[in-house]
Amino acid sequence: MIAEGFFPTLIFAEDVKLDNQQLANDIVAWSKQDKGVKKTNINGWHSQTNMHEMPQFKLLVDELFKMQHQMYKEEWLDRKPKIGNMWANINYPGGYNKPHIHPNSLYSGVYYVKTQENCGKIILYDPRPGIQTNMLQELKDNHQNIYGEKFI
Repeated sequence: MIAEGFFPTLIFAEDVKLDNQQLANDIVAWSKQDKGVKKTNINGWHSQTNMHEMPQFKLLVDELFKMQHQMYKEEWLDRKPKIGNMWANINYPGGYNKPHIHPNSLYSGVYYVKTQENCGKIILYDPRPGIQTNMLQELKDNHQNIYGEKFI
């Protein structure tokens, strides 16, 4: 039998070497100066969406542009990298972000600056409309399916 992935959803990852303590300090300082916005955050702070325009986050933004260049090259895309908006979240104990989408985005990303031990894990849902209506349950017996998902 031949199995081909006609509609795969790629997830790109990169190890980034940044001063996370400085980023955390800058984000906390920002949260003390700005009440933020209410979007998908429950028991947490969500910044305004202009983080990419703030000088203290330039090193992170530079890394994001490098990654975009790599992704566009990998995917043979003929366009220039752009960040439409960018924000920070602080989730207090018991806090989280509700499932949500990022409309009008070619790519979306997440970077964890600081986490507590045993904190929650990010959950990524298949973004294709309608696919969730046909999700089959798979055996959870330490195998890897054709999409690279490992079940244990």
